[in-house]
Amino acid sequence: MTDAGCRKKAVYGMNKIHKTRFLHSNKGVTLVELLVSIAILSVVAMPFLASFLTSTSNNVKSERILVASNIAHRAMEEIKADPSRLTDMPDWTVFTSTTSEVPWTIDPDIDGYTIEYKIDEIIINHSMSNFALPADSDYEICFYAGSDSVTLSSTNYPLSSGGGAISYTLSVLKNGALYAYSFNGEADVSFVPSSGSIDIGIMFIGPESTGENFVIDIAADEEIELPINIYIVDDIFYKLVLSASGNDFNIFRSKSVDQAVSELASRIYSIGVRVKHKDEGILNTIASMIKK
Repeated sequence: MTDAGCRKKAVYGMNKIHKTRFLHSNKGVTLVELLVSIAILSVVAMPFLASFLTSTSNNVKSERILVASNIAHRAMEEIKADPSRLTDMPDWTVFTSTTSEVPWTIDPDIDGYTIEYKIDEIIINHSMSNFALPADSDYEICFYAGSDSVTLSSTNYPLSSGGGAISYTLSVLKNGALYAYSFNGEADVSFVPSSGSIDIGIMFIGPESTGENFVIDIAADEEIELPINIYIVDDIFYKLVLSASGNDFNIFRSKSVDQAVSELASRIYSIGVRVKHKDEGILNTIASMIKK
């Protein structure tokens, strides 16, 4: 083949290659390339999408929690504002426009939210109008509350910490024929009831209107068959914040240590309010107490 023929053949070959490339470039993206691109995009974008969705969900729930908290506090104030609403309701009751004869100022039919409340009557008036105070030595458990501390069995406990009242717990226990109590989660102290009841004394020594509250929850084993009498003496400024559960308590108040004839305690009600959302369940629960 001559040089001219070789050059002609080479030019023809190059033109064929360029033509082939040109035709290939006009075909667009192939299906395989498209699928690969989508897969890569999914891998890259998925974490960002998941993060966005999670953030959105958390923001919605946070907003609902704030709304539920506001509703719960408004409902609590609504219940406490009128003493005629206070009645023993140990089971959660739905807060509706027909729950009480007294009109509610809060709208109970808020879209998506349900308000429930319960009221436990902690202290119940008794038919007896007179009683004699036991001697100090006759109490199975006896507290002496001052302006800033409370004493039990010669041990002093502060009534406040960090500017707020300390909440104490007294557990009254029974194991077989043995009785014991535990205060503030400390070791059990055994005792033998001196009479047909368990008597607890809470004595206020030199109470002051500016003193700290004595906050205590008394919980008794359900196996205790003896009545539990709680005598509150000289709490003239109502510094005792008391809750009691697990047993039937007889709670008495005395105006004076030297006064043999004393008045019975007023009723104390523990109020609970909780708010649910149809998509979230219970979002907020609050509790408060009120005397009547």
